[in-house]
Amino acid sequence: MGVFPPVLAIYTCGSRVISKFPQLSFTNITTIARRLRDRTQLSLLGKLKRIPKEGGLQRVGRVVMITLVATAILYAAIIVTINIRSANGTPASTADPSTKTHLIPRSKKKPPNIEELLGKSDLPKCGYGQIENLETASCEWATQTNLQGDTAQIADQVVKATLKRVVESYEAGREKQAREMLEQPLLQGHPTAQVLAASFFYDGDLLGKNHTKAIELIRLSASQNEPRGQYILAKWLTEDCNETCPDVKEALTLFKAASKAGLHEATEEIGRIHFLGIGVPQNKVTALPYIKSAAEGGRKTSQRVLGGMLYHGDDVPQSYELALQWLTKAANQGDANAMAKVGTLHLLGLGAEKDTNKGILWTWLGARKGEAAAQHLIGTFLFDGVGGIKERIQGLMWLKVSASNGDTDARDLAEKLQGKVQAGETKLAEIEAENCQKNMKKCGTPPWKWEGFGGAKTGAEST
Repeated sequence: MGVFPPVLAIYTCGSRVISKFPQLSFTNITTIARRLRDRTQLSLLGKLKRIPKEGGLQRVGRVVMITLVATAILYAAIIVTINIRSANGTPASTADPSTKTHLIPRSKKKPPNIEELLGKSDLPKCGYGQIENLETASCEWATQTNLQGDTAQIADQVVKATLKRVVESYEAGREKQAREMLEQPLLQGHPTAQVLAASFFYDGDLLGKNHTKAIELIRLSASQNEPRGQYILAKWLTEDCNETCPDVKEALTLFKAASKAGLHEATEEIGRIHFLGIGVPQNKVTALPYIKSAAEGGRKTSQRVLGGMLYHGDDVPQSYELALQWLTKAANQGDANAMAKVGTLHLLGLGAEKDTNKGILWTWLGARKGEAAAQHLIGTFLFDGVGGIKERIQGLMWLKVSASNGDTDARDLAEKLQGKVQAGETKLAEIEAENCQKNMKKCGTPPWKWEGFGGAKTGAEST
């Protein structure tokens, strides 16, 4: 039958007793219950004396048991009922019996909040993306739970899809939505989310500038073996380094870990550190394998550097053909310096047949990309009429643009040429140079519109 029916019976019985005698105090009721229990026991003893000795023991046992149980139930009913009503705020009256008393109604006061019962928490209110550490009573960034197999792969894909939407929302101006979507993977401790949040904190975008939080997040991401986090942390450690770099050892360790994971830009950075001697002795031989690997991985800067080493025979056998190949790869990816070098090789006929038009076209592309040396070179070609081109004003314009970009040789040459041009030509060149500085893509006219340019339009102009 369970426990509930007997308890309900006890409560009902006790309630009836108290309702019949509301003027009784808690002490009086308890005393009555105890006297009832004692009298029942005495009555039982008297009955036992009248029972014949030669039999009826079984019948007597049943009578005793039933009487004791009934007395215990009544006693318990009264005590339990009093306790329950006291807990509910309605204890029996303790007033004078001569005074009219009433049951005290249940209090309508609302129970205290759980915070009031527990007291003020010692835990701090954590900021964006952080969790509470109950052991240390502090806030911290979460680390990802180790997942295995397909579960880990799918979970990673889900987070990366979410982060893609974060970037899209941010770029579309929906910053609140972007912050909300980014916080959940941060609370899960996902290292890729930590990289993105660190970048936002570092640059002051979306989350506000906070370099301390940026470093904390990027270090945590790197410690979770996230290649991009390792790479960015190493870049920050070497950001202001030249010959001296206190953190170069840690940075190289991080770059190598990211490179091993297949991050070609990390491989390129290792080569750059050794090639330039940043915090370590300069050693181009040590740098070469990293530069070559990064170049093969499609890194345009490494392609241009490798091409330059092959052009000069710098710690490698000289080869104009290979130099032109690697420089062209970099030029096709928009490297302005490589464009200027490719133009020079075609103009000189090194590594390929001499092609003045192709050389001029590649040099012009490098100039329009902002390469001062290419601007100097194309300005000289146009002013001198190389290849039969007649564009003296544009030649002078490019020299002035190159001079404004810091090329002192171009500045000196432009000053020397002032006596060879008319005042009107100089004024036009200056106006064109000012417009050029505002928008390099509108700098002069393209080669195929120049008077005397004999080359056909090539694929290079689309770069």
